Amino acid sequence: DEVGEMALELQAKILRVLETGEFLKVGDSKPTKVDVRIIAATNRNLETEIASDHFRSD
Repeated sequence: DEVGEMALELQAKILRVLETGEFLKVGDSKPTKVDVRIIAATNRNLETEIASDHFRSD
């Protein structure tokens, strides 16, 4: 799916993984370390989406 269509809650979760390099698998008690890069695209104007609170500014 397009990054511009992503729910705000999912944006926060992905940002947390990118910042910390860790995520918690379902059922696990220890975080898993990852080193990832994401390539994303959208046909939406993200500045407009940010201004209307449909996309996170961070």
